[in-house]
Amino acid sequence: MKILASTKDTQGRRENDFCFVPEGEPVVLRTFVCDDKADDVCGCARSMSGIFCKQSTTTVKVIDAPLTSEGLKWYALSGHIVSGWTVDKQTLSNVALMIDDLLAEADKHEVGEVLEYREGVFSARK
Repeated sequence: MKILASTKDTQGRRENDFCFVPEGEPVVLRTFVCDDKADDVCGCARSMSGIFCKQSTTTVKVIDAPLTSEGLKWYALSGHIVSGWTVDKQTLSNVALMIDDLLAEADKHEVGEVLEYREGVFSARK
């Protein structure tokens, strides 16, 4: 199944790139995004978080992973539990929708393609 995973490929093409997520770790959308814009100091409007490490990256790669949609949802949900967040019906629904959206995005691209995420929009890195 195609998923989005952290990559250091193309890091440095933008002056404000960063990648603190281990290579190949599945990523999720950040749960908090401030009012800053993509190129402001904060970086939350241009990054995604590692599903396990909770660190951030500005670049992701479409990879073929031996996961199912349900497995990816479980990993994302377990991150909420480990972080001490309340897991209720709304959280379950939000996590499921986010993973479905990320899988749909991955399906739009070829395996190996590097993407960036800026203010809610994915685009291919050239």
